[in-house]
Amino acid sequence: METQETKQPPSNEVVIITQSRQDRFEINGNIYEGIDDLFPEKAIVIQGMNYKFDVYLDKFGNTVLRKRELYPCFDSSDRMYENRYYISYLICTSKEEAIEKYSYILEHNSDAQANEYTPYFLAPLVYADDGKTEIRIMIFRWR
Repeated sequence: METQETKQPPSNEVVIITQSRQDRFEINGNIYEGIDDLFPEKAIVIQGMNYKFDVYLDKFGNTVLRKRELYPCFDSSDRMYENRYYISYLICTSKEEAIEKYSYILEHNSDAQANEYTPYFLAPLVYADDGKTEIRIMIFRWR
């Protein structure tokens, strides 16, 4: 008698990696030599986009939605001299995916910080804090 195997759907996992800004990293099979490879040129303009967002093409031609949030300012001196940002780079397959992620972030006030509270469908993304020497990379893997 033959036994019939039941195939289970592939499971998934979200992986968050913390590493130095200067280290190379891999996303979707592409090797980035550092964070600067994510935004070599501003490429796409999306009408009506919030000033905190930009859209770039990375060195592999992927669309990258960048969200910048200025460090908190508590007084006029902070506002005058603060130039650090929290930055999220969301790697997308198309302009349409970038618009979907952008809309989600605005609608849900999501910070996309590559942590356990970041929704998995915003991955892959890279989160950088100008005040730190490390970045966090969030990728979604099928196992």
